[in-house]
Amino acid sequence: MKEYKLWLDIAKGYGMIFVIFGHLYHMTAKAIVYIFHMPLFFFLSGYTYNPKGTFKEFFFKKVKRFAIPYIVLGILNSWVDLFCEGNLYGYNILKGVIDVFLNQRYLIMWFLTTLFVLEIAMYFVFKKKRDYKRLFIISMIIYVLARVYFYFNPDSRWIWNIDVCFTAQFFFILGKLLANLKILEKEESKKNLLKEMLICFLIMLVLGGINYKLSGGRIEMYANDYGLPIITEIAALLGIVGTIKLAHITTNIKILQYIGKNSLTYMLIHPIIINLLQVWIFPSYIKALDNFGGAIITFLICIIGIKIIIDIKTRICNHLIKMKSVQ
Repeated sequence: MKEYKLWLDIAKGYGMIFVIFGHLYHMTAKAIVYIFHMPLFFFLSGYTYNPKGTFKEFFFKKVKRFAIPYIVLGILNSWVDLFCEGNLYGYNILKGVIDVFLNQRYLIMWFLTTLFVLEIAMYFVFKKKRDYKRLFIISMIIYVLARVYFYFNPDSRWIWNIDVCFTAQFFFILGKLLANLKILEKEESKKNLLKEMLICFLIMLVLGGINYKLSGGRIEMYANDYGLPIITEIAALLGIVGTIKLAHITTNIKILQYIGKNSLTYMLIHPIIINLLQVWIFPSYIKALDNFGGAIITFLICIIGIKIIIDIKTRICNHLIKMKSVQ
């Protein structure tokens, strides 16, 4: 693999780090990552999107990748939540299953179903060649209409988060369009990349600060909170570009590449670990995470713990494959 291709996994790795820190209650880190972290994931998903085969083949491939892990880990997450609250014995299995299947912003799982619905819908958009300029304009119009809708309906909760797709699609389609143009794959010196990255992040922080100061908002898709128009979007796009520049600079960091390749697993399992730590380790968990030290400790436990889980799963799968081949 050529080095310039490594930035995709590295960028996903950074994105996953931002997501985990966004869930650690450290207010400064949370305020910064919420300027752009979920748009970054939708952008990268669009960048790597490649609808192959018939719709039936594509659909069941996405069911296997998104829907099945969502159902299994969604139910597991609900059990862990109730265990942490001391209500496991009062668990209503039927209600739990209904909550999982309705997925109206259900825990961190909302991202999985949003991406599932979005990728299925985009199959029909990108399966044939399109006028990308016209597609981008249509995407912007849909995004603006969705922003207006959420402004008047902040409590909107559609089944499987279909409503979020109308804003997420803008970043997704933008990623796909830039992948076709190959703008982000041109080689630059690390000096230029560093300078561009710092400029992007600096302006992003200024705009994000203005946005939060004036509106108290940021891009929090889970809560339909998008802050000020234009400022929010520019800040998010600068955060995306800045992260990609950073990824191009740091393509030799193996752990980031590993996290990026396994970003979906990290996305789904880290909330379980954080909840369990709340019961088993930190008596005053929220307070412990409200300082940088507590956040760092929990972050490292999540990163290392999930790597161990992935390694164990890989060894078991390899062992089963080996046994099957012997038979």
